[in-house]
Amino acid sequence: MANITKYSQLLLIVVLWLMFPQPSAAEWQQQRSGTLAWLRSVHFVDASHGWIAGSKGTLLVTTDGGQSWQKAKKLTNDNVWDVYFSDVKNGWLLCESDIYSATAPNSYLLQTRDGGINWERVEFSESRDRIVRFFFTKDGYGTAVGEGGAVWQMLDDKKTWKRKELPSRGLMLAGAFVDDFNGVLAGGAGKVLVTSDGGVEWVDAVLSTRSNSRLNSVFFVDQKTGWIAGAKGRIYVTKNGGRAWQEQASGVSEDLSDIVFVDAREGYAVGDKGRIIETKTGGDKWTVVDTGVRGRLESVFFIGRNGFAVGFGGLILSYRPS
Repeated sequence: MANITKYSQLLLIVVLWLMFPQPSAAEWQQQRSGTLAWLRSVHFVDASHGWIAGSKGTLLVTTDGGQSWQKAKKLTNDNVWDVYFSDVKNGWLLCESDIYSATAPNSYLLQTRDGGINWERVEFSESRDRIVRFFFTKDGYGTAVGEGGAVWQMLDDKKTWKRKELPSRGLMLAGAFVDDFNGVLAGGAGKVLVTSDGGVEWVDAVLSTRSNSRLNSVFFVDQKTGWIAGAKGRIYVTKNGGRAWQEQASGVSEDLSDIVFVDAREGYAVGDKGRIIETKTGGDKWTVVDTGVRGRLESVFFIGRNGFAVGFGGLILSYRPS
């Protein structure tokens, strides 16, 4: 009888383990950042060179693959929302000045052509648009999105930006171009738009389940397969380049701010309360990662198999597979 009882207890433990999401064994380690700034974006161009941008002009730089971070020269006291480098020399920062100023634009860009030694300010054509995110094609052409359906695209000189009209006046928060013609935008109220002509015309994508949740991040692993992450743990996947999206069960209710995939099967999403979830099945099943932190994570980036996530209070987490 005792053996039967022990067997029943063991069986119950196994059933409960299968029923409920378990913390992953993946090891994310907190790193020393040297700042309490709200870190908004992380980007690498190769295994050695990376940048992290954040509040009050914070810009951190690494040349040793993220093992250590140093503060770059102070460029501005304004918030830096996003950072992108096409190579170790050419990079962009998306900055936001005082939104209550009567004269200064809400958003502007800083561009470097010498690896950050010198920076040049680039305006959005005297616009008062508030821009919150930008993204680039593999050829280095940029698109910036923000409030009121604002979409700006880089012209052929790779310096001048021109405003485009959208069929939606809602908040745009994220996007991606899989090539020069095909792209996706996502934003407030669960809005997803898709283009097949380089952004001349945008049409509504089809979502399997509609919600008013903000959609904060778009990532494509190839021309057909991509994911969107957003508020309340929402995750969608597309297999046809963004025209139609199917919701996936993330297993979490926290807002997700960013999503990235290493390949078609391995992916990560980050968000509120230090939440990281991972999948090894293309999103068919997501697993909670126990990070040991509770600050909001804003951005996640992988270079090869090494990952970095950044967020509130100078938070930097790194992942290096054993």
